[in-house]
Amino acid sequence: MDTDEKKQFLAHLELKPLVPFQREASYAEYNTSSQLSAKMHKGQTQSSDQSGEDQSEGTANEDEMEWQTKWQGIASVFETYQEYMEEKDLEESVLHEQLRCLKEINDELNFIANNLSSHMQGLEANKQKLETERKNHQTALDCLKKCLISSM
Repeated sequence: MDTDEKKQFLAHLELKPLVPFQREASYAEYNTSSQLSAKMHKGQTQSSDQSGEDQSEGTANEDEMEWQTKWQGIASVFETYQEYMEEKDLEESVLHEQLRCLKEINDELNFIANNLSSHMQGLEANKQKLETERKNHQTALDCLKKCLISSM
């Protein structure tokens, strides 16, 4: 591989991280582009071998193995990141579902609390009414007792 081809390939590799990562882009899309880069690299290596440059086959294999190892590391990072994002999204959806259920329960309990509160107010009003009635009856009884005692 001549120096211009190496510069172009390295420039291609350096541009990859500069592209903003979008969550919609899947690992498969990224993997496809990295496989294309690998094929491009492999093709460039093979064409330079065939053109008769003084590059030994051992060096080409070492370069290819080094390159593949580098991309395998990056691929595993992307796989791990994708798994993390999937787990995060799943956890987020579960938490949203739990939040929705808890809000429903909260609304039901608030409704019950309001009903109990109004029922309690009714009971207190009834209690006061009965207390005044009891006092009136007690007063009437006391008056009857006095009348009975004085008539005897």
